[in-house]
Amino acid sequence: MTRGRLSLGLPNGTVAALVLAVALRGDGPPTAYAAGGVPSAGPEQDFSDEAAFRIKVLNGAVKLNRHFEEKPGPTGKPALTLSFDSPRENAGALLRWRCAPAVLDGQVFQVYLETHGERLPYLTVRFLAPNGKQVCRHTYFGATSANWQPFTFAVGEKGAANFFDPKGGFSAGQKVGEISLELGGDAGGSARVSVSDFCLVGSSGTQQLRTAGKPEREPFISSGDTALWLEEKGGHSFSGALVSGQWLHPDVTASYPVFTFVDSGGKRVTLPCRDGRWQTEARKLDAGRAAVRYSCSGTTLELTYTAKSESLECRVSVIEEADLRLECVGGGTVFGTELGPDDYGIVPSGLLVRPAPDKPYAFNRRGNSDNTVPNFTAARIGDRVFFCNPLTYSHSMHLKVQRAGETDLVYMGTTLYFRPNDFRDPKTKLVHRELAWRIELAGDVNGDAQVDWVDCGLAYRDRYIKPNRDLSASLRDSYIFYHPTKNDSYEKIVRTIERMDFATGHWWVKGAMVTSDREASERHPYKVERGPVGDKAPYAARIRATGSRVGIYYGHDYIDAKDGNWPPELIKTDPDGNWHKYYVSRGKQLYYKDNIRGLATGKLKEHYETIIDVVRLEKGDSVQLDTFAAYARPGYHPDYPATPQNETEAKHEIARWLKYEHGITVGAEAITEGTQDVVDFGSVTYKGLDRWKFWKSKLPRQSVPLTTVIYHGSTYCGVSWYELRKKTPNWAALMAVCGKHWDWSSVAYPKYIYEKAARTFFNCHAFWARIADHKIVDIDQEGTAYTITFENGAVLWTDPEEKRFWLQENGIRYDGFSPFSSKGVMAILKQGDFDITLPIKDDLEILPSQPHREKLDVTISKTDEGFVRVAGNFSKVPWKQPFLFNKNKREVTEEIDVEPVLMLRRRNESDGVR
Repeated sequence: MTRGRLSLGLPNGTVAALVLAVALRGDGPPTAYAAGGVPSAGPEQDFSDEAAFRIKVLNGAVKLNRHFEEKPGPTGKPALTLSFDSPRENAGALLRWRCAPAVLDGQVFQVYLETHGERLPYLTVRFLAPNGKQVCRHTYFGATSANWQPFTFAVGEKGAANFFDPKGGFSAGQKVGEISLELGGDAGGSARVSVSDFCLVGSSGTQQLRTAGKPEREPFISSGDTALWLEEKGGHSFSGALVSGQWLHPDVTASYPVFTFVDSGGKRVTLPCRDGRWQTEARKLDAGRAAVRYSCSGTTLELTYTAKSESLECRVSVIEEADLRLECVGGGTVFGTELGPDDYGIVPSGLLVRPAPDKPYAFNRRGNSDNTVPNFTAARIGDRVFFCNPLTYSHSMHLKVQRAGETDLVYMGTTLYFRPNDFRDPKTKLVHRELAWRIELAGDVNGDAQVDWVDCGLAYRDRYIKPNRDLSASLRDSYIFYHPTKNDSYEKIVRTIERMDFATGHWWVKGAMVTSDREASERHPYKVERGPVGDKAPYAARIRATGSRVGIYYGHDYIDAKDGNWPPELIKTDPDGNWHKYYVSRGKQLYYKDNIRGLATGKLKEHYETIIDVVRLEKGDSVQLDTFAAYARPGYHPDYPATPQNETEAKHEIARWLKYEHGITVGAEAITEGTQDVVDFGSVTYKGLDRWKFWKSKLPRQSVPLTTVIYHGSTYCGVSWYELRKKTPNWAALMAVCGKHWDWSSVAYPKYIYEKAARTFFNCHAFWARIADHKIVDIDQEGTAYTITFENGAVLWTDPEEKRFWLQENGIRYDGFSPFSSKGVMAILKQGDFDITLPIKDDLEILPSQPHREKLDVTISKTDEGFVRVAGNFSKVPWKQPFLFNKNKREVTEEIDVEPVLMLRRRNESDGVR
C-alpha cells in the first residue's frame, strides 16, 4: 500500500479537527468510517490506491492536499501521517481510532511523533471504553525534538510506562473501544504524528488499529504473538514477521531466500527465490508451521518455518540434488526493525552500535572464524532483546545499523553454508542436509527491572552455552606458565616449581618434543621424538609432590608439511586442491591440519597416542593446543569437506577423547562456542585491553564485556598474556573481564620467575579462583567502574581507570589483601605505609620464601577480638622484573622495579583454603 499524507492549512484562529475511525474485521483489510455524532462540513476522500481507509474532514475551512510518498515512514513501513502547521496559538489536531472492543492484558502501544519549530506543548492520549466512558487520559508536555521519537504506552500489571502516570494506568482485563490522540501548539511551528505502530499486542494475539505497514492479508502462519508473512507472488519470499509483538521487516535491498549453487561445470549460480526457474509449492503443516518447497533442474530444497510464542525458526533441508550442488542459503541482512533513542544493535564481541551512528555500521563474520565471540547478533528494543541466531557454526552473520530517512534501523541476517564456502569442485560431498536459523526474544532475565546488554548475554548463555561439567580444581587454583625455553631441562623446571611454595602451577613446555627447525618451536614433524628438556619420568614423583602439573604446548592446527613428513591425509586442501596454507613462520610456510580426514582414518588419534607416550603425559596433566579452538577453517577435499560446523565437531571429539579417555586437562588458545564444554581453559577471551578500554567507551558506539557474561562460570578462560608485559599491569581491567591470566616464562626464567608468578597469582588468580565456578547474574556500570554480581552472592567491584578493585564474599571484603591460596598462603597488596586488620583469627607468619624477608619492616599482632593485625611497609624493597619492549625495531629486555606482595601463611596448619 502506498503512503498517504494529509496536509492541513490552518487559517487564522482556526482549530482543525480530524477524526479517523477504523473498524477491525477478521475477513479483510480495515474499513474506515466517520465517527458518529460529529457534524461533517467537508468532503469524504480516499487516501489510498486501494481505498484501505477513508478520511472525513470535519471543518470545511481545512484544505486537503492529496500526496502520496513511496518512501517508508519513521519505522520503515507505510504509515498514515497527519501534518499540520500552527502559525498562531491554540492550533492543533485530533486523531481518533475506533476499534472493536479489545481486552488489555499486557499490550504495548507505540506512537511516533515529530515536531519542528519552537515548541509543541502537549500530546494527549485518551482511552475510552466501548460505552464511550473515558478510562484514562495521559498528557505529555513539552515535545520539542526535531526528530521522530517513539512514545511507548505499556498496559498491565506493571502499570503504564514512559510519560504515563503509573496511577492512571490500566488494569489487566480492561476493555477499550476507542483511542484518540490530540496534538496542540501555542507557538509557531509544525508537527507530524505517525500511527504506523499504533497497535495492540497481547497474550491472545495481535489486534491492529491500523495495518501498521504489515501486509493487510492474514499471515501465512501464526502462533500466539508470532506470525509470518510470505510474498507468494515473489517465490514465497520472506515479507515480514511479528515475533512476540516485535515487527520485523526485510531490507529492501535484500531478498530471502537466495540460493547459491555450483553447477556440474564448476560455475557458481545464484538463484533468488523470485527467479522464474523455480517451481515453488507452499503448504501449511499446522497453525504454527509451514513448508515451502523449491525445485529447479532436479534439485529440490525445502524451508520449514516454525512460529512459537517467542521465536520464529527457519529450517532449510536438502531433499534432492542433481546438477546444482548447494553451497549456501542466505539473503543478506533481511530481518530489520527500528531503533528507539535508547536502543542499540549488539555485536557478540561486546560492541553496542547506537542509533544514528556517525556512519553506517556493518558487521560481517563467518562462523568460528576468530577466537573470542559466540554466534549471534542482537538488538535491544525497548524492554526486549531481539536475537538473530544461526543454529550452526557453518554460517556467516550480518548486522547493519543505519539511518533510513528519519529513523534508525537495525538489520540482522545470516547465511547458512551446506558445503565449504567458495568450494569449486562439483564432486564435493554435501556436508549438511539440514541447517537452521532462529529469531527469538528475551526480556529482563536477571530481574533487575531493566533490559540491557547483560540480559542479552545471560539469555544467550542460558539457552545455548553448554557448561563444562568437569572443571579442574587444580587448574582453578594454580598459576599458569607457558615455558618455551628449549635449552632447559626437567631438572631445572622441577627445582623452580619446588621453590614456588605459595601455590601450585600448570606448566606448558614446548621443548618436550623435537621440532623440525631448532629455532622455530612451532614446527613439529609427524614423527614424535623426545625433545631437549629430556625425559620427564625421573621427575614425575617430585612434580606430583608439589601438586603442580607439567604438560606440553603443541601447535595443533599448523603443521610443517614439507619438512615434517606429514601424511597427505592429515593435510587440508584448499579450493584448488592444493595444500591449504596457514601462515609463514621464520620464512617457512605452514599448513592446516585436516581434522576431518584425520579422525576418519584414525591417523590423528594414533599421532596423539604417540605424543602422550613419548612426553610422559599423565592423568591430570594439561596440554595447551595452539589455535585448537580459536578457528574452524573450511577444508576442500571432495570426499572429506569441512565447514566450520563439522570442523568444530571434530575438535570437540578430539578434546572429549583427550579429556575422558586419557584424563588430560585440555587448554586451547580460546574459548569458542562448540568446544566450551570440553575445553577446560581458553587462554584468550579478550585481547588488547590496553587498547580496547571498554570502561571509557562513549556514544555513539560503546564496548562492553559481553563475552564475560556469556562464558564465565561455564568454563575457565583467560586474557592475552600481552597484558602482563606492561610495566604496570592493569589488574583492575583484567578482573573486569573475570579471566585468569597465563604468561611466558622465557624472559624471567629462572631468576625472576618466582616474583613474576607471585605478583600475577595474588593480584589476579587468588581472587579469580573464588568466583571462577560461579556464573554472572548482573553487571552494573557507573562511570568507569563495574559492579559484577555472581550467582553465589559474591560481588566484584573494579574500576580500571582508577586501577583498583575489591571482592566481597562470605561476609569478607578483600580490599588490599587477597584470599588464601590452596596452600594456605595469602598476600597483602597495599603499597606504602599500611595498617590492616584481617577478618581472620589464624596465627599467621611471613612466608619463609618471601623475597627480601630479612629487610621487611612489618609487624604481625592480634587485636583484642583475636583478629590478625598486619602493619608496616614492605614496598620500600621493590622487586626486580625484566620488562620486554621494542627499541629500534628490536625487542629489548630491561630490569625495572615493580610493586611487591607480602605473603603470609598459616602457622602450624595443614594446607587448605579458608
